[in-house]
Amino acid sequence: MQTIEFVLRSRAGSFQDGSLTGESGNTTIFLQTGDQVSLHLARHQVAGYEREGSNLIVRLADGREIVLSDYFSGDATEQPRVFLSSDGEIAEVALISAGENEYFAQYSSTEIWGKWSPNDELVFLEEADPLAVASAPQAYEDETVSMLGAGAILGPGLGLGGAAVAGLAGVSVLAGTSGGVSESGSGGGNEPVKAPATVNDPEAAVTIGGDGTTDDDKTVTITGTGEPGASVSVEVNDMTETGTVDPDGNWTVTFENETYPGDGNHEVDVTVTDPDGEVTELTGPDVVIDTTPPELNFSSGVVETNDAHNETEHNSGVTLTGVGEAGSTLVVTIDGASHSTTVDANGNWSVTFDKSELATGEYMTSATFVTTDSFGNSATYTADVEIDTQVEAAINSNLSGGDDIVNAAEHDLAVAISGTADPNASISLSINGNTYTTTTDSNGSWTVDVPTGNLPTGEVDVSMTVTATDSAGNVTTTNGMLHVDTVGSVDISEELVENDGVVSKAEMDDGLVPITGTSEAGTTSVMVTIAGETYSATVAANGDWTVDIPSTTLPTGETTVSITAVATDAVGNTSISNGTVDIDTIVNTLTVTDDSSGSDDVVNAAELSDGLILSGEVEVGAQSVIVSFNGVNYTASVDANGNWTTTIPAANVADGNHTYTVTAVDWVGNSAITNHSIEVDATAPEGPMVFEHTSREDGTTGDHFIRQIVLKDDGDELDVYTIADDGIVSNPLQADTAVSASSAMGTVSGYDEVEIQFSNSERVWEGTTLLVQAEDDAGNTSGTLMVIDKNGSPTLNVDHAIASGMNVENIDLTQADVDLTITEAQIKAMSASSDQIMVRGGADDQVTITGAVKTGTQSDTMGQSFDVYSIGDDGAVILVDDEITNVII
Repeated sequence: MQTIEFVLRSRAGSFQDGSLTGESGNTTIFLQTGDQVSLHLARHQVAGYEREGSNLIVRLADGREIVLSDYFSGDATEQPRVFLSSDGEIAEVALISAGENEYFAQYSSTEIWGKWSPNDELVFLEEADPLAVASAPQAYEDETVSMLGAGAILGPGLGLGGAAVAGLAGVSVLAGTSGGVSESGSGGGNEPVKAPATVNDPEAAVTIGGDGTTDDDKTVTITGTGEPGASVSVEVNDMTETGTVDPDGNWTVTFENETYPGDGNHEVDVTVTDPDGEVTELTGPDVVIDTTPPELNFSSGVVETNDAHNETEHNSGVTLTGVGEAGSTLVVTIDGASHSTTVDANGNWSVTFDKSELATGEYMTSATFVTTDSFGNSATYTADVEIDTQVEAAINSNLSGGDDIVNAAEHDLAVAISGTADPNASISLSINGNTYTTTTDSNGSWTVDVPTGNLPTGEVDVSMTVTATDSAGNVTTTNGMLHVDTVGSVDISEELVENDGVVSKAEMDDGLVPITGTSEAGTTSVMVTIAGETYSATVAANGDWTVDIPSTTLPTGETTVSITAVATDAVGNTSISNGTVDIDTIVNTLTVTDDSSGSDDVVNAAELSDGLILSGEVEVGAQSVIVSFNGVNYTASVDANGNWTTTIPAANVADGNHTYTVTAVDWVGNSAITNHSIEVDATAPEGPMVFEHTSREDGTTGDHFIRQIVLKDDGDELDVYTIADDGIVSNPLQADTAVSASSAMGTVSGYDEVEIQFSNSERVWEGTTLLVQAEDDAGNTSGTLMVIDKNGSPTLNVDHAIASGMNVENIDLTQADVDLTITEAQIKAMSASSDQIMVRGGADDQVTITGAVKTGTQSDTMGQSFDVYSIGDDGAVILVDDEITNVII
């Protein structure tokens, strides 16, 4: 059994040759998006096409199958393209759905034998080998009809002989059809399908044109297929011709004489109306007619466009450009040299003649242009080309009074520069950064006046460049030199004034301020004017000068004074230099900021915890800021913005009012002093003393809650906080009232008392740890930690009190029976102000302070005696009420 050859071209343009037997195991061609595959088959050798998943099955007339794998896997616009090729012809397969997984095939045939085409690699030049079942292949010499495959109808055993081919030329058969076709259309189990209407080779344009086109050539013929008897209407360029599909399924429509479309690119619209009234709209091949010779116009390079080719253009190649008919060819000939080109898609063309092809000099020559379009229409044009490659230029000598030197007097006037070049040439003179233009006269002479002030002063050589451009655009350049000597030089050495360019107060106190500078060697005098006074400087032979300015004539403070120096050289030329002298005799900023004491102007313990921070502002760039506090000097740090700060250690700051001095020295050595005072109160108030409390029983739970407590009133602000078992600190709603003589709570003789009542809506239950805090006017705080419980054994959680961050100076055990255990670390953590805790209680209380040492006794303001214990090496102290007899150390 013969093999089926194929060629596969990938999207990237690579080719793969292969062959298949069509039998099991050798049936599949694997495709990817954008691939093209050509099968070495004639159209009558294909029985049908059908879809199987993503694969396209090509069924051959002899029963074999070829599988085109993944044909349907991509987007429809990117599906692989399939071709059948035999005997030098190639036809593309276009599939038309005929139901689920079944397809008609429409073939677009291209006759390419003997012509180049991008599809040449897909063409099989030999006739395809006959398949085993093929018969009378000569009956299929004209296979331009759209059909699924004549082999499906004409193969052996299919019910029709080869003689029936002519009558069935327009039939398309569904994929999957088997058995014969009966006259009634029911043979083989499938109904015959009406042949679809088509236009033959709709992608192959009909073209007419060229120099040799005759009237007989002016005919346009459109052909196609359809249902026999169907009417056909074809419209081209608003002209309509009609026809009828013949019994073989073919139709032909011709446009000629009055309906001939004429020159242009015309679309073809085809309407086919079947006998049953079904209408099919089709698009035919484009009709392109061109019998008009191409036009040619010139854009540059010829006399007609006012162009002459100068030396630069001649050396780089003489280029002619223009516009013409896109795609047409052009041959340009000048003095026997020819160049050809093609007009680009935008209608532009360009040719360039090498400098070896055209002679130099000044002359005119003729160019011939022959243009031919893609249809063979041609036309000839001529134009003149001008060549001009020569120009000259020169600068005259003996300028500026005949010596080529511009002196002071000449510098004050316009300086004339002159020379020669080609007649009517454009002249550009560049000198001292400026450019001047003129035009030569009929004799080739030119002159340019350089305006006053456009040449430098002093003694200097000035280069000048003259560029001459003739009418053809040739350019030549020549250079010259002009010497300028007008005035002597003078300069003020401002940075040398008092060595740093600034006159300070100390330097002013010296009485004289030296000013120095330089001038031209041989300068006879330098006069210096400053602050309205003029002084004669001493000038050395090399031109260095100096002058001493009395300081009494200069202003003080921070200011800048203008200075002018006028020098006169040996020939009387003068020069002037202006400058400035900076004067700084003060420290312009020195302030103190009172933010250390907060809003109350008093430094409390919290504000003093990290030391007494003093700050302010000073002049930017100051050398130093010194703070003298209690007889000790502290050097402040100063940042780039002039902010200064220093910290006085807390141990060196006692309570009371302190006056201190701030001394600043600026960057030039000026100094300033300011005095300031600050109030310090870092002593915490006595911890609140609780005398008694009242409780009430909750009618629902039977538990007791605290209604009110009575405290010693020292005039401080009092607040009560509760500390829950989970460490949460709350501030219950409370009301403070001075206790009267008739108070149900009673009074403590000799002391003012305050009664703190708690809101019923915020119950404070007995057993709750209380922290009663007093705060004085300076913001110092002291707290008393206590728990109230008449009937239980409450726990006093010291660590929760520490976690609250409040200062605790007292622990009150008088309102409950509590065993207290406390460590050095807890004492120091609770009492941040004094590292001391006072414990009040009675004989029923126990205090454990392991590692403590009793050091004496001490009484409070009420006369109550306390035992004093020291614990640890860092000064922690605990005072225990002497009524507490159970102390464990």
